[in-house]
Amino acid sequence: MTVIPLVQNILSSFETLKHDMDTIAKNIKDTDSEICDILHDVELTSFNASEGYKLARELQILRKKRREYKEYEEQLDMLRGFVNKHKWIVNDLKLNIKTIEDKS
Repeated sequence: MTVIPLVQNILSSFETLKHDMDTIAKNIKDTDSEICDILHDVELTSFNASEGYKLARELQILRKKRREYKEYEEQLDMLRGFVNKHKWIVNDLKLNIKTIEDKS
């Protein structure tokens, strides 16, 4: 029996957290770009009431999606400080895995 799977789960959690931080930042950026595209359409094109409603609805959907991303990002930001402050933990855990494997 070995603790390596437990340590690998901890390392995996750190990696997942980092990946989620990167992904959510990209999602927010992409959504902001989509919102800008719609706002450019509103600014530069003439549209009737039906088309205006569709643009407003698209904008509403994107803004809700962006809000969800931002709320998740806020939660991740609470952990970002911890992760940055304790980066050494990842390296120590990797060394511990190697030491355990060498002893086995």
